[in-house]
Amino acid sequence: PNQVTLERAVQLDGSKSFHPDGKAIRHSWRVIGMPGVQEIRGADTPRPTVIFFQYAAFGEYTFELTVTDADGRFATSTTKVLFASY
Repeated sequence: PNQVTLERAVQLDGSKSFHPDGKAIRHSWRVIGMPGVQEIRGADTPRPTVIFFQYAAFGEYTFELTVTDADGRFATSTTKVLFASY
């Protein structure tokens, strides 16, 4: 789901992603467009933590999740995070 945060660190959630046949999938997160993300910790996990640059990074960010199965088939989805000041 989309989120609003005042914190420099926020957790994304792709844990509801699944393969319709129950096969294993790999997760890959990335930020699209706007710079300002210092780091995506665990970008290859279902629930990574995003660290924003301190204060200069306020704005709306779009994150893309790609899930891929062993056969190379994949699907993508996006979520937005508004990193705001007080």
